[in-house]
Amino acid sequence: MSAENANPESEFIFSREFDAPIQLVWNAWAEAEHLAKWWGPKDFDLTIYKFEFKPEGEFHYGMKAHNGFEMWGKFIFKEMTAPNKLTYISGFADRNGHLSRAPFFDDKWPMEIFNEVTFTEKNGKTTICLKAVPVNAERDEVNVFIDTFKSMQIGFGGTFDKLEEHLSQTK
Repeated sequence: MSAENANPESEFIFSREFDAPIQLVWNAWAEAEHLAKWWGPKDFDLTIYKFEFKPEGEFHYGMKAHNGFEMWGKFIFKEMTAPNKLTYISGFADRNGHLSRAPFFDDKWPMEIFNEVTFTEKNGKTTICLKAVPVNAERDEVNVFIDTFKSMQIGFGGTFDKLEEHLSQTK
């Protein structure tokens, strides 16, 4: 199954409003020095190994939990329409940046996820809407993705809490 022919039931959607102008919120995604301060789950520290913010550019990162657990991830950026839209393919990776299975989810977690992030501003506040759908996934992988929506809401909630804190300190 590809992102283009995905069933709407397989689309994960997460939205949050931030009390910050659109350009600042965009920069938090587009600049490594910002991203390093907020991307990832709560209680994880982020290390950026590679960051090329351009079409087909790579964002390879490692995350380390306070209990010592480590994992890696990777984005391949697809489209950047500053400051309104960003698309990328994401997946878990190994230390060297090669795609790998998720370290703690079901072993049927999709290898790649297409993500579309839109940014809209109204009255000095910016709303981010993230839409994600598995790419080239088997039906059982899509089902695992759908089954984790509640957990993903919690996870992105924590990540966006970190973004909100970063934005409030950056103004």
